[in-house]
Amino acid sequence: PQYPQASMEPLYTVFIALQDIDDAMGHTVFYPRTHTPETHLMWNAAQKKAASPAFVKNLKAVQSNLKKGDVSIFDSRLLHCGDSNDSEKRRLLFYFTVSKQDHWPLQGGLHGANSIRSADRYSTKIRDVLS
Repeated sequence: PQYPQASMEPLYTVFIALQDIDDAMGHTVFYPRTHTPETHLMWNAAQKKAASPAFVKNLKAVQSNLKKGDVSIFDSRLLHCGDSNDSEKRRLLFYFTVSKQDHWPLQGGLHGANSIRSADRYSTKIRDVLS
């Protein structure tokens, strides 16, 4: 489906690292300049064809390398993902998103509407993180 420019309001996301994120835990990977409606249309088409790995292979990637207390602020429309966690540790980030978006979540799970795995939803309490 095509989404009009009006549905692409900036989505400012703040990540706060609650622990050091080492290489084995996987870092957040950002793809600069991919926040445009055109890129999202191409991304959605690539996903339907199971061609998303080939799509991102040709994009410049930048990783976060966050340490405990570090903050990353970015426009969540930017294509981004968590790299694979090959460690025995959970990767804990506190995050929130703000936007002047009129309707939330966006249709079809776009732009972070489904960013938490259903198995993990409600699994971690603030008291668990603080202890």
